[in-house]
Amino acid sequence: MSDATFVPVTLESFRDILVEAGLEGTRIEEERGCVTFDYAGDNGPLRMSVIPGKVSPEEEPWFARFISYSLTFEPIKAGVPRGRLLDWLNEKNADVFFGRFYHDDKTDTVVFEVSMPCGGGVNSQDFIRLAQIALLFVDRIHKELKDLAPTDVDA
Repeated sequence: MSDATFVPVTLESFRDILVEAGLEGTRIEEERGCVTFDYAGDNGPLRMSVIPGKVSPEEEPWFARFISYSLTFEPIKAGVPRGRLLDWLNEKNADVFFGRFYHDDKTDTVVFEVSMPCGGGVNSQDFIRLAQIALLFVDRIHKELKDLAPTDVDA
């Protein structure tokens, strides 16, 4: 899929695009309705899940949701005060042209989510570009997020 191929908005198509781009560990998670892969970022391991999106159950999927997050950093458990984390999220979201950051309280994970429209099919090149941009963005931001955690200082 090295050219601008359009493929159906399905889990299988998403997986095939990502595998062809070199992400061999890509897997379909039927129970979660997503395609997932792990990525060794410069600032820690990341995970991305891609979900075919639709507004109502009876319509066909017409967008793709890219959700990426750190596999190892849990900000609240690392000592980042909740208020400081929320302020940081608000600052980051104000700087983002597309997508959004949020904190998942259940997993203590900061997530970046972005969507792309794909009515009529997925443009494979655009799909890969958006996945790469989201991963690089989250990897870079991951370092900033870790820096919010207090460090133990020996007196």
